[in-house]
Amino acid sequence: MSDITHIVEQTQFASNEAMEFLAYRLGGEEYGIPIHQVQELRRYEKTTKIANMPEHIKGVINLRGTIVPIIDLRLIFKHATVTYDELTVVIILNLEG
Repeated sequence: MSDITHIVEQTQFASNEAMEFLAYRLGGEEYGIPIHQVQELRRYEKTTKIANMPEHIKGVINLRGTIVPIIDLRLIFKHATVTYDELTVVIILNLEG
């Protein structure tokens, strides 16, 4: 959720088809998400908690009438420092289809 590099990288594959990725960093590792799956980037906002959920599921937000779960990958990957401040960014994905 944080340390978004805000860089869309273009990668050329063997099929000669270019793909764009949103690159982000968790701890010292870099990851990429196909740009067509990224709906938007948002600041972290307070979530509505859901009872009996694992620690990495922070809750849900109402995004223009759609309920969206907020999952903190830093907790899944066991990063030691997890803070939520004005620099924390949430990547909203659209994985349907």
